[in-house]
Amino acid sequence: MNSTYTNTADTNVSGNHFVERVRDTLIRGGRVTKWKGRAASFAPSLGAVAFGAMLLAASGGQALAAEECGAEAVGADVINCAAGTYAGGIIYNNSDGLTLNLNNAGIIVGTSTSGVLIQGPTTNVNDMILNGTNFNSITSTADYGHGLLARNRGVTGSTIVTMSTGTINTSGVGSWAVTALSHDGGSVLAQIDGGSVNTTGESAHGLYSWIGSATNSEMSSVRLTGGDISTTGNNASGVYARLLGLGDSLVEMDGGTIDTTGPYAYGLYSLNEGLGDATVTMNGGDITTAEFYSLGIYAAITDAASSGAMTVTMNGGSITTADAWGIWARNSGLGDASITITGGDITASDDGAFAYIVNSAATGTASVAMSGGTITGRDWNI
Repeated sequence: MNSTYTNTADTNVSGNHFVERVRDTLIRGGRVTKWKGRAASFAPSLGAVAFGAMLLAASGGQALAAEECGAEAVGADVINCAAGTYAGGIIYNNSDGLTLNLNNAGIIVGTSTSGVLIQGPTTNVNDMILNGTNFNSITSTADYGHGLLARNRGVTGSTIVTMSTGTINTSGVGSWAVTALSHDGGSVLAQIDGGSVNTTGESAHGLYSWIGSATNSEMSSVRLTGGDISTTGNNASGVYARLLGLGDSLVEMDGGTIDTTGPYAYGLYSLNEGLGDATVTMNGGDITTAEFYSLGIYAAITDAASSGAMTVTMNGGSITTADAWGIWARNSGLGDASITITGGDITASDDGAFAYIVNSAATGTASVAMSGGTITGRDWNI
């Protein structure tokens, strides 16, 4: 099958007016089946008040125990947590550089607000690294709690959080499971290679990275290579990279499963609110969403002055949505919005894949190219 078409249109969805500059679709292979769907509105996001409350809970707003796995030395150092039950969490609240390793199947962090947290002061210049290599379980039941969280408030230094085995359960509002945050300088990476993550609260994302400085030029990235992520709350995405700075937001899925059952809960989500690119690559694994506007993959650039490119590539895996688009790429800036599908299977109640540009001043183009895989979805783009 070889076909191409171009369509320029203005679309009004639930009172929000979008100028869709150019939408080009190129299909060179694969199979597409379509049926009637319905339009959608836009998802609410975790508001400034709620987000601020989470950061307060992760800093000085709660009574924090200190250095449960051993005293920290001056400067960058490495600490290994021993087997045991840490009922009040594991907290390193004022670190000047730390690699904290959870590498014992006997580690249980139970029913605490804090989970495992490492964070440094604004003067920190070293890396903040939290490795959940091998542990039993982490449970957090309070609002704005967390599972594994590393937070860098310094001007330099990377922030890295990894999970390889174990189980994380959070049940509060804004209680993220595996999270890397930077408030000033340095790159962030949050990665899951195995284990199980379950969140039940509103805006409780499974795997999350965030850069909050408008002048930071580093990358905010998340990567899922294995394991299972389940979220049930409203606006609780499975894998989410967010950035406010000059760098790129990057999401990659090579394996594992993502299952969201709440509304506005995306499978893979790359959001760039700054001036860089937003990228999503899916090479394998399975994504299932069950509720309204819970897109399988969503990539967005929101700054009208951004020349960043928005790129979604699907090479394998599967996406199944019950009441939403399969892949949606939306650029409010000046650059391109592109979706490339070379393999994998998409079954969607609405569009299988849809790319568009909101900004009427944009010089970029929106495009969908398909050379393999299958799409079953509604007739709009492909």
